[in-house]
Amino acid sequence: MCLFPGSSGLVLAVAPGSDVDKWRQYVLYVTVAHLLLGVLNLISGNVWDGIFDLLGAGIGFYGCRQAERIQPTMILCYVVFVIMDCFWACLNSLLLIAGVKDLSGPGWQQNLYRGVTYASVFFYTIAIYTSYKLYKLLQHQFNTTMGDGGA
Repeated sequence: MCLFPGSSGLVLAVAPGSDVDKWRQYVLYVTVAHLLLGVLNLISGNVWDGIFDLLGAGIGFYGCRQAERIQPTMILCYVVFVIMDCFWACLNSLLLIAGVKDLSGPGWQQNLYRGVTYASVFFYTIAIYTSYKLYKLLQHQFNTTMGDGGA
């Protein structure tokens, strides 16, 4: 399960300076931005999205926090997580643009909610690309190490 660090079974080590290590660092930067997005969602009154963003940031961070212990299944879980987040952010953005979604709270909170919702679509697109790229590099490393008969 990807919600429990260390429970994925497969753990890969990454050579310093390799492409995999470079993309691992990019995913760490993305997870820090994901954490910030979660906090902004909480401040804007979007509690559920904020909680799920914090959960997603944790999954991404724990999956690749150490170069010696990258967990590909947690990275794949993070990929799926941000794909779903991107879908919901696109849906919320369309509802806001169409004027269908009613917002409550003070004006600054409504403006923050709109800004975070629109910006999150862009962020999730970057998060999908970087995490998927890392996953594919890890998959290639695993297949190369174990031979073509690997997963």
